Amino acid sequence: MTSTKPNVVFVLGGPGAGKGTQCARIAEKYGYVHLSAGDLLREEAAKPDSSLGKEINEHIKNGSIVPVAVTCKLLENAMKKSGKENFLIDGFPRNQDNVNGWKESVGDRVNVQCVLFFDCDEQTCVARCLERGKASGRTDDNEASLKKRIVTYNDSTRPVIQLFDKENLVKRIDASNDVDKRFGEFLKYGLKGAVFALPCLITLMDKVATVSLVAGKSMQPLLNPTGLNSDWVVIKRWDIDDYFLQKGDIVSLESPREPQVYMIKRIKALENEIIYDTIKQKEIRVPKGHVWVEGDNKRDSYDSRHFGCIPRGLVTGRALYVIWPPKRFGTKLILHDSEDDDE
Repeated sequence: MTSTKPNVVFVLGGPGAGKGTQCARIAEKYGYVHLSAGDLLREEAAKPDSSLGKEINEHIKNGSIVPVAVTCKLLENAMKKSGKENFLIDGFPRNQDNVNGWKESVGDRVNVQCVLFFDCDEQTCVARCLERGKASGRTDDNEASLKKRIVTYNDSTRPVIQLFDKENLVKRIDASNDVDKRFGEFLKYGLKGAVFALPCLITLMDKVATVSLVAGKSMQPLLNPTGLNSDWVVIKRWDIDDYFLQKGDIVSLESPREPQVYMIKRIKALENEIIYDTIKQKEIRVPKGHVWVEGDNKRDSYDSRHFGCIPRGLVTGRALYVIWPPKRFGTKLILHDSEDDDE
């Protein structure tokens, strides 16, 4: 795990509900790291010389739950190895023991943003698993194991979902639909401003507005002031091609060095203006059709001081106000009273 507090979304649902498929799509579209507790266990179980793998294999074949200490260790190792900050944890926690074990092993060292619950009827789940078993080679995709897994899910996992629901963390998705409709259900939570931490822009209506997560410390203290919870902001996209940019605007932009990676920064200088580059320690004149952007917290910001002036065409919208977390709802993103903040 990185030095900043990782964001975690638990993904739960019955066998065959489509957790893995949807997590893969979410990870691909939004850059999340998808960690499947089941896949991590199966990978370890496939190691011929692993005593831990042999223990895991017995549990998988019997449809029982692997001891929580094993699962937490594998998840922690995978998060640390990735070096990333945003994770989808698929198929965990599956019972109260998992919940307790997670709290003991990881505790408040991560932000649990929400629980995505893929809700699907048993008949559909069984049919999907049997069909998947024809090609997957999974030892648990057979009728006998499925009956045990569904009993385990109903007896152990559903109470965990109910527990999280009491904490207002559960986002239910109708998983009986086809793949695209299920993904659409997920996107609807983005439209409602659900607490789903995405590292890039979620498109609401491409030409109207987007909702963006502001991760990290680069825009503190205006955004993410405590560092404990990430802010969600509304990005205005109305006629952005004709929008008159102003110095001091907080804007979203596509990274000039990493296409399809988006940033939130403040415009510090417009075309033909001169700005002092505090890293190169020299004055820079902004070329025509370009702007100079910086984070408010310069110690933790990767911006024009590192990659230079950016073409105006990389600006994708203007940040208007915060919509999440609730205590910060409606916070307007206005200009600094003073622009003398380069020191």
